[in-house]
Amino acid sequence: MSFFSFLRTSGDKIFPYFEKQASCFVSAAGHLADLVRVNDISERRNHYRNIKLCETQGDAVITTLYEEMVEIKSTPFDRADVQALAAMLDDFLDMINDSAKRIIIYLPKRIDSQIIELADYIKEDAVVLESLLAQLKFLGKRPMQVLQQCERITQIEHASDDVFGEYMTFLFENEKDAIELVKYKNIVEAFEDTTDCAKEVSGLIRKIAMEK
Repeated sequence: MSFFSFLRTSGDKIFPYFEKQASCFVSAAGHLADLVRVNDISERRNHYRNIKLCETQGDAVITTLYEEMVEIKSTPFDRADVQALAAMLDDFLDMINDSAKRIIIYLPKRIDSQIIELADYIKEDAVVLESLLAQLKFLGKRPMQVLQQCERITQIEHASDDVFGEYMTFLFENEKDAIELVKYKNIVEAFEDTTDCAKEVSGLIRKIAMEK
């Protein structure tokens, strides 16, 4: 029997899908944090290949969840929220991939410290979201713990906004090469969008927790 074949009919059995997806984006975020710390192009590409593999695996998990939802008769929280959460998690993993891909495509002359800092925030986002997803089955028992972790995601997003704003100011004041300026701008926007997505995920989880 396959991993997914027994996960039917009971709404509680949606949770392993979310946990499997979390494993994918935690791994991808770890590779992203490593990617921005290496200068060798081949090493960066190796990290990107691993991120792409995580994205492919995550897509398979979400696709299977959507298929299994046909068999699941009741869900532990609103069915629309289950589907929205699955879509947001897919987006988060896609954005991690896009952040890495922009570095691979643009080949920037340097990786500034602000990019590394944002990658670390994304990695922390992934770890906190993994913990939140593991606690979904306990929402009625641990609401304060869930809300505290959601607040940590909000704090990370605010810190990321500050880094993004400061970095954009730095670029426009100091980067004289117009082509490089566009590269850095597009890269940092992808990283910042990823932290925004993590906040959207935690916002939905907060909503679900408040309704339990």
